[in-house]
Amino acid sequence: MTTNNLLVRPLQPEDGEAIFAIRHHPQVMPNIMTIPSMEYWHIEERMNRRLSNAYRYVAELNGEVVGQGLLL
Repeated sequence: MTTNNLLVRPLQPEDGEAIFAIRHHPQVMPNIMTIPSMEYWHIEERMNRRLSNAYRYVAELNGEVVGQGLLL
């Protein structure tokens, strides 16, 4: 899905660093279930975990990943 400069697309392996940065942003951390000590490999492991009943996606704004989601 694309609207103006926002693109919603399936999660890709190369999105890991952007997801890690978002999850560790000071304004995001208090609102999600990530602990501050979570390392990059934890994010990568979660991204690679296959869920048969889930759809993982990211939101891109002007080519930059700005969010992620999960539909069950």
